[in-house]
Amino acid sequence: MNSEEKLAKVVVGKLVERGGSLRLVTKRCFQRFDVDGSGSLAIEDVARCLEDLLPGVDKSDVQRLAERLGGDVSQIADTLETLHATGGGGLPAASRPDSSFEHRLEVLLAKVSARVATLATEAHARLPASRRLPARKNQLIRELGLREIRNAFSQDRLTPAQMGAALDRFRPPGQPALLATSADIARLWEMCDHGDPEAFVRLFHDVDFGGHHCDKPGEVRLRYKQSRTLAAPPAGWRRRELARAVGRSFRLPKKGLEIEHVFGYSSLSGPNLMASGERIVYAAAGVAVVQQRRGCQQQQHYFRGHDDDVACIAVDAEGLLGATGQVQSGDAAPYACVWSVTDGLELRRFSGDFQRLVCCLCFFRDASHLCAVSGDDRHTLYVYDLRNLESNKPVIAAPCKSGVKPPAVTVLAAAPERVCARLGVQHLIVSAGIGHLAFWRIEDEMPRFVRRLPTYGARRAPDATRCVGFLDDAVATGGSDGRVYVWRDAAISLTFQAHKGPCRAIVFNNNNNNNQRRMLLFTGGADGVIRCWARDGANKKKYELVAAHRPSSPHAPTKQDQDQDQDQDDEWPAEKTLEPPPPPRPHVMKKLQAYQRAAVLQKVAKKEQWSTFESLRRTGDRGVVDLAIYPDGRVVAGLGFGTIARVDVEKKRETIIQRSHHATTSDIEAHPVDPNVCATVGLDCLLCVWNVETRELVESASLPAPGSSVAIRAGIQTLPDHYAVGLGTGAINLRAADDVKCSVLERSVSRQPIQKVRYDKTGRLLAVGSHDTTIYLLDASTPDYSLLRRFKGHSSTVMHLDFSEDSKVLQSSCAGYEILYWDLERGRMLTHDNVDSETRWHTWTLTLGFPVMGIFKKDSDGTDVNVAHRSNDLIVTGDDSGYVNLYNAPVVCRHAAHIQYSGHSSHCVGARFLKDSRRIVTTGGRDASVFVWRLVDRSSSNVSPPGEMALVPPAPRPAWIAGCDLTSDDRTITSPQKHRKTPEAWT
Repeated sequence: MNSEEKLAKVVVGKLVERGGSLRLVTKRCFQRFDVDGSGSLAIEDVARCLEDLLPGVDKSDVQRLAERLGGDVSQIADTLETLHATGGGGLPAASRPDSSFEHRLEVLLAKVSARVATLATEAHARLPASRRLPARKNQLIRELGLREIRNAFSQDRLTPAQMGAALDRFRPPGQPALLATSADIARLWEMCDHGDPEAFVRLFHDVDFGGHHCDKPGEVRLRYKQSRTLAAPPAGWRRRELARAVGRSFRLPKKGLEIEHVFGYSSLSGPNLMASGERIVYAAAGVAVVQQRRGCQQQQHYFRGHDDDVACIAVDAEGLLGATGQVQSGDAAPYACVWSVTDGLELRRFSGDFQRLVCCLCFFRDASHLCAVSGDDRHTLYVYDLRNLESNKPVIAAPCKSGVKPPAVTVLAAAPERVCARLGVQHLIVSAGIGHLAFWRIEDEMPRFVRRLPTYGARRAPDATRCVGFLDDAVATGGSDGRVYVWRDAAISLTFQAHKGPCRAIVFNNNNNNNQRRMLLFTGGADGVIRCWARDGANKKKYELVAAHRPSSPHAPTKQDQDQDQDQDDEWPAEKTLEPPPPPRPHVMKKLQAYQRAAVLQKVAKKEQWSTFESLRRTGDRGVVDLAIYPDGRVVAGLGFGTIARVDVEKKRETIIQRSHHATTSDIEAHPVDPNVCATVGLDCLLCVWNVETRELVESASLPAPGSSVAIRAGIQTLPDHYAVGLGTGAINLRAADDVKCSVLERSVSRQPIQKVRYDKTGRLLAVGSHDTTIYLLDASTPDYSLLRRFKGHSSTVMHLDFSEDSKVLQSSCAGYEILYWDLERGRMLTHDNVDSETRWHTWTLTLGFPVMGIFKKDSDGTDVNVAHRSNDLIVTGDDSGYVNLYNAPVVCRHAAHIQYSGHSSHCVGARFLKDSRRIVTTGGRDASVFVWRLVDRSSSNVSPPGEMALVPPAPRPAWIAGCDLTSDDRTITSPQKHRKTPEAWT
């Protein structure tokens, strides 16, 4: 008796101990894992049940026993009952129903039948009209099909190699060989009387017309709500395989996601950069990021208590507590959270008082209270007592500003202890914004407070106060007029012009180790300059400029940009009137005027288009967003273009800490060879290349127009590595992989914007999908990327593209919810029914089709899911709500079980598995951020961590609504729908 039989006897003993009929007890035990009620289990589910009965037994032994028992619950009960009655005996051999030669032969004949029917129908369509009589249509197609078979097997006797070559004629493009091994071909050769063609025709005729294959696997078509194109399961799938797939989709994935790094920096209306010791704290999309450099890498941890945009952020004086407020998310009211900067754990949440959004926040100097301004019409200031853990009600509620559309109050700052001591107050809070500046003196005996408005005297008040800082004994504010105002007792002590545009940030360095005599004041403005000021020793009411520095921009003009600017300027029509030519004849005048008018309008339109792209490239705040200062006096700046940098103003240099996109991101693509590299493009006219291992932006390049899609070619020995970028002008821009700033080629493809670009596996073809509903196939092996073919057939914008493994078939989906298939060699649309079920795809990024039928949530349509990507047994999607969703693949259960992750605060428009499938990178559209997620094993705890939610449907219902009968007892899946070009037309 071997080890499996011994373990089986132990299982029988434990089931007998439970009492009752052994057969019923066995069924009840194993039916716990039969989620779809089909009566059959996957081998891994049988192993899981046996592990519960055999704790401590090696998993390999349990797996072998499960393979011996099989997946049929009734058969398992019969086997164990027989084993108990006889006291021993052999177990059945390991079940491998789908690996037998009979099964492979069955699938072979079904594929040949479908392919022959397609070829026969095409041949029938080429016949003269006089021969294509409706009454003889089925008979003619049958005869033409048999002729196709006999033409392929034309010789009297075939060798096994010749039989394999003859069968290969019926292999549809993009699909694997019908019989993969020479042993199977040899067995078929023996069945056909050692290569007799007529024997194969008889075998084919008996199976095709004898009724065993009246429903081919390739004929199955499944209809579901979100797609106009019917879906098909893989060839050879039967009722059992489809039921198992539904059950698998009903279960949550065993893997989960954790945020590994966030590339992004939000330019909020108020402050968004705080220094906490050696850490910096800022908001990006829907998370608060705490970042610190350790060794050669930037380490981050996050607060993920929000489900929408973080509107404001604050850190207490000690750098231990953080506070964030968010905008209103749907019908849910906005709220503010207090959390630990050390580990990102949420400590308090305040909600119910705010409307629209939380405009700004600040802590008292001793972190005893939290101040927050609501986005209501009165901009109400609320003060919450953090020491009272039993109540979340405010102790102070007072209006700040009325009559202005929120958010008008954007800055809230608490004076440090040194300022409060010199001014003789316990707590001083300064609120500022559009047409607003107020000084709040608050005593410890709540709710006693005094609100004082500023006195400008003879000076004109600025339209807005953008920032607040604190000197040793005074308050400093920056106005929209670029001036710095120094206040003592709500009156102006001194003022000076700091910037040409609005002054947006002020920090005071009272730890100047180099020169204790001078106290340095740093200001940052919308003009993009950081200035350092020092108080004059002789005249303490005067500040002198020490140094100034303008940080670099990712769009710094190069000689190529300057030449392009000059070219564009030359194309602009001259303002002076040119000497008119001699007047033409009257009958030509009207045509000539129309031609001249069209030429001028074309030049003007081109100039306006270029100006629009240039404004998009310069979109984002080019100025300084915020300033913070480390304890040792170093200055860190939050800059426009999504950049955080450590700045040395006196030495005029900066060290980049973080850089990302600064406008809407459009697409993301994983490197086909390097598992640590990905690339993104956006409407900010930037191409960015990221290294997720070193957690840095490797390089970036300024594009001539907004980028809409990116594809990467790498690892091809005979071809150079390229980044292909689809532009909003309808052109593609090629960049060298070793230097993305070097433009290799710019080729106009379409008159409308490009939506998607995709390389095939060999790197020799580039498919381009456009808004004009056309797919352009380019020869990427030539230096000029010459046009090979145009494919027309979609009714709307082409959204997604995927090549087959052999680069002979292309599938595409459009905004009209349809999928089309294209034969790249013949240059035409494929219409036979088994192309989608039998083709091996190099990638799967379509949001429609059989593997992704169940990714749509309840009450959603086809537009709610923006992106999908499959890798092995997992599928990741991004939706309009900003969620990243992880499913088991294929997703064929309606509203399938998945894990939902928050973080993005805008539409998630890109999601890709990296090459090694250990990480996922996503991009969030308007939040301009790139998230790097790490795949991890999920814990068995029922408590989900912040930002994660597990969603399971109430029952394992199939995703389709028509076209497949799962309750049938037939061996194969049946479809009641009639389709063109099916083998049924033969009969």
